[in-house]
Amino acid sequence: MQTVTSADKLGMIVAVAVVIIFVGLGVGMSNISEDNARPDIDQQRAVPITEELMKPKITPGAVIDTGDYGTGSSETCSADPPPPPGPGVNWDYCDVSGDDYTGENLRGASMIMINAVGTIFNEANLSDVNARGGDFSYSEIKNARMIEADFQNTDLTHTEFNDSNMQRIKLNGAELSDASVRDADIRNASLNAVTFATDRVHGYGVNLSGSSLNNILDYNGLTGHFVAEADLTDTTFFGTTTWSIKLHDSSIQRADFGDAVVTTGTVDSPWGWWYNINTSLDCINHVICNNPSPELFEDIYQVEPEPGEFRDVKINEYESAYGAVADGDGIEFNCYERYTCYLPQVATIVAGGTVNWIYDKEDMPSEELLVKNPIRKIIFEPESEFSRSFVSPDIHPGEEWSHTFMTAGKYHYYDKFNPEWVGQVIVFGEVVSGGSDTPPNNPPNNPPNPPKDPKENPKSDGLKQESVPAVKSMTPPMKSMTPPMKSMT
Repeated sequence: MQTVTSADKLGMIVAVAVVIIFVGLGVGMSNISEDNARPDIDQQRAVPITEELMKPKITPGAVIDTGDYGTGSSETCSADPPPPPGPGVNWDYCDVSGDDYTGENLRGASMIMINAVGTIFNEANLSDVNARGGDFSYSEIKNARMIEADFQNTDLTHTEFNDSNMQRIKLNGAELSDASVRDADIRNASLNAVTFATDRVHGYGVNLSGSSLNNILDYNGLTGHFVAEADLTDTTFFGTTTWSIKLHDSSIQRADFGDAVVTTGTVDSPWGWWYNINTSLDCINHVICNNPSPELFEDIYQVEPEPGEFRDVKINEYESAYGAVADGDGIEFNCYERYTCYLPQVATIVAGGTVNWIYDKEDMPSEELLVKNPIRKIIFEPESEFSRSFVSPDIHPGEEWSHTFMTAGKYHYYDKFNPEWVGQVIVFGEVVSGGSDTPPNNPPNNPPNPPKDPKENPKSDGLKQESVPAVKSMTPPMKSMTPPMKSMT
């Protein structure tokens, strides 16, 4: 009989162990399916944690905790009729249209997707309210307290917020057509990407200092009448397109217009950039501001329409500039107070381009007003220290006068006989130190001797011109295209 040694026993044990290990691995591999396989490299990428992911997931019909006011679902109001008003009340998806909550304390209430058309919240406390996605069109929220409220993506068409305290409110994405924020305190608020589907926002006397009005692009862009001492100091307009802005007696000091597009308008359009002699235009990062950086004049895409080689400007005190305002004694013509005496008030051209001022006799409403100092004389004050001031000749009703601007820069101007009538010409191109736009005594585009016979001047309408030097008798021809402007980087 063969003797089994210790070495043989050890070898047998090792062999059995190896067999067991391979059998176990085979069984384990047979249980792996596509559902529990190791993910590939794309599946392993980290998913960013966003605000949306952090929100609780509410499915249709899910129960919502409404505190002391019962329970409701994510699609319906918590009660019918809605719970009574009070701090923290839950009015999500409720319909309170036409109700009157004057003076009520609704602080911290939840009003997500509420329907509050024509509802009155005057003198109410709406601070810390969450009203995202609600419809407050045609409502009154005057003299209310709305500090840090959330009204993002709400419909505020024709809603009145006059005299309300709206500091740090969130209005991002809200519709503000024909809304009124007269004398409201909206400091340090967010109005990014708000829309104006049909009309402007009325901002007489509003305080928007420190607020953001960025990325307003939808439909026409920012459309607001910020007049009568409105304060837009330190406001930001990043990436916003302005359509119609009135800034009479207002301030945009240090307001940042980086990457904004300002619509300046044309002679055929009443919309544009309007201001008066009392407006502070000391904003930053845009050619529309006082004393902009020289490189900004190389970016023609800051304004709309794009500057070309010719621009008409209408000298107008009367109808077409909406200057006629009724007062107790009849009609008062005060284009400089609420409107503009030049249309457009900001003319934009490229260097070498021409601006033509038109003094239309047809806009004079009566013979009585014709004799009320009808002469216009424009005085130009360039911002650049390298350009000198100059003056137009006398311009009578029915006449036109033009000037060619060879040097890039900004030229403020006003009427000698009506110094409150102000306007400006912005000339785009490379700013060259030492340039001058002072015309010679008898420039070619401005004939030195008026025609002896008024009939010789087709723009005269038969007026005598012996005392009218250097006025044009026809629109200047278009010049060849200038080299493309450099875009600001």
